[in-house]
Amino acid sequence: MKYKSRPVIVIAALTLLLTVAGVMWASVGLASKGLIIAPPTESEPVLLGSSESKAEETASSASCSDSDTLDMEGVWMMTQGAPPGITLDSSNHWAPAGPSLWTYYIRLRRVGPNEHGGQRFVGEWRDFPALGTFYGDTFYGGQGVQLVQMRFEENTSCGRYYKLLSGKHQLYSSDPTRVEVLGGWVDVGYLGAASGYNGSFVMVKVAP
Repeated sequence: MKYKSRPVIVIAALTLLLTVAGVMWASVGLASKGLIIAPPTESEPVLLGSSESKAEETASSASCSDSDTLDMEGVWMMTQGAPPGITLDSSNHWAPAGPSLWTYYIRLRRVGPNEHGGQRFVGEWRDFPALGTFYGDTFYGGQGVQLVQMRFEENTSCGRYYKLLSGKHQLYSSDPTRVEVLGGWVDVGYLGAASGYNGSFVMVKVAP
């Protein structure tokens, strides 16, 4: 029996040798055509998770992070206009187009950070502090500029008056020291004006 199995062993060995030789010959042919990618060398990128790749990720994250330092605390000059619309004034800054325009001053105070990455603040009319109260927040996540939302509440003999204002920190490359918020406003209207009013506004910080 062991002599009968010897040819089978020989055939199997020859088959294995031919298979290996065929694979090697195919590999040579593919390599000559540039179809086999060589193993990575020391000059190629390092594996993810290494200290080098983490350093590169940190640098990349830092390069796409803005830093808007808008501070809402201080005295602001606010100009409101109706109907909605803005225009460039003589100093090349945005302003409500009007034709109806009102200018007054408000005083704002920070009360702490909020859950939106910004700051929470309150305030009142500088010259009429008992008239009503402003409540506001900024919204910011390290990208772009801070957004600003405010509401004004006033108790009246007929109920409660509300005004809502929403805007953004407006930047000027030609005037980098100017601190401005540009946006729009709506209110509930006064007695006899149930449809309410709306328009544009700009507020510029005039004192810290």
